[in-house]
Amino acid sequence: MTLSLFAAVAVASESHATVAYSNLAVAGGATSADFSFGNRSRIAQQFTAAGTGSITSVKLNLYRDTSWYGPHRYYNVEIWSGSGTTPTASLAVLTTNGDWNATAIVSGTHAAPVSVVEFTAFSGNTTLTAGTTYWIVVTQAGNGPASKRWILAGSGGQTASYNANTSTWTNNGTGSNLGAQITVGAVPGSGLAAIGLAGLAAADGRRRR
Repeated sequence: MTLSLFAAVAVASESHATVAYSNLAVAGGATSADFSFGNRSRIAQQFTAAGTGSITSVKLNLYRDTSWYGPHRYYNVEIWSGSGTTPTASLAVLTTNGDWNATAIVSGTHAAPVSVVEFTAFSGNTTLTAGTTYWIVVTQAGNGPASKRWILAGSGGQTASYNANTSTWTNNGTGSNLGAQITVGAVPGSGLAAIGLAGLAAADGRRRR
């Protein structure tokens, strides 16, 4: 009986990956229409989580082209709250000091395979709840340059940008979905808790016999 219960706990505690949001560009090439970081220090994509769990992987279509120059080499990626047209507050840090120099370099005509940058180590409350609206926010130290881009992958979701010079968010409408994919696993301990309750119920039933 003990061995069976242990096996059940092991199975229940396994993390089953669920794609909570997917708009990743996986084929084709970058284009000149891609969302530029020129005159923006933050760019954000809104999404509604399709599953509940802790974030295990985030993939973004970020890249720089060969005309890149100047400062602000590093960027951060976060999850923010906000059900309106602009982000409200940071909830979790997905990466710090992401390096633009480490992303794919494409030609000046942007005719290159799509770039995918993945993050798997996070801090803060990374639990997403199905049906809740969030934002993926990419932040760099200052505005621009335009050669750093987030690939356009469809339309329909809210996007927003932040200008560090004016300290203001601007909603960019729903015409541009930015390439991203977020995967979640089981909330830590949830499987164990369920098995624990089941075990107690079974033991109680045996005592009553």
